[in-house]
Amino acid sequence: MRYLLVLFSYFRAILVLPLALIQFLLICVLSLIFSIFSFPKIFIHTVFKYFWATPLLKILNVNIIITGEENLPKKSQSTLYLFNHSSLLDIPLVLLVVPHIYFGAKSSLFKIPIFGLAMKLYGALKIYRGRSSQTIDMYKKEASKRAQNGDSFALAPEGGRHYEHGKLADFKKGPFLLSFFSQIPVVPIVITGAHQVLNKSSIFCNWGRWKSNIKISILPSQPVTQYLEEDLGIFKNKVKTLMQEEYARCIHVDTKSI
Repeated sequence: MRYLLVLFSYFRAILVLPLALIQFLLICVLSLIFSIFSFPKIFIHTVFKYFWATPLLKILNVNIIITGEENLPKKSQSTLYLFNHSSLLDIPLVLLVVPHIYFGAKSSLFKIPIFGLAMKLYGALKIYRGRSSQTIDMYKKEASKRAQNGDSFALAPEGGRHYEHGKLADFKKGPFLLSFFSQIPVVPIVITGAHQVLNKSSIFCNWGRWKSNIKISILPSQPVTQYLEEDLGIFKNKVKTLMQEEYARCIHVDTKSI
């Protein structure tokens, strides 16, 4: 029976890829329509969570284990969520936990037809790779102003997808500048298991796996108000230490349970 399920997983992975792309394209178009007709952003957030993230993970038979939900701030509180980024699945996973957020995305993605326009109208933050001064300026002016109006954001402090067993990549300073300029707290989110479902070099989800487990740990909120701009390196190291310890702990527990 086990080998039969593994065989079925290959067929599912092949079928899910075009279906997921078509589904995502339709949702992007729907988001464009909502934006053009000035629907509240909550409609777009709801569409992405319940018509993209949730069904995608259910089809892939991914079991989501969430801990630390008591650490989530009130919806009305502007927050910066920082998550470790090892897989494209991290985006729908974070949306399951915190649906009403705006992600950051590298500027080149905004050039993709339909998808880029949808991201712009949705309110994604444009991250300029290799042009840190422009990104910092965006954090200082655009993002901080939106935070004052109640927006929350989600960024990957590693700067892109990275996977090394038991170890997170170095954190960039940019996300912590956003927290400082906006004076909003950081809530760390640690994701383990996503890389095994969809790694950076693959386009097929759960290849050879009928079922997978992914754990999402929400850590306590970390206020930035006690730090000066020149002390943000200390704040960055504190957040990374918390995330690294949780990441290593989760991997150790998963290894023992095998």
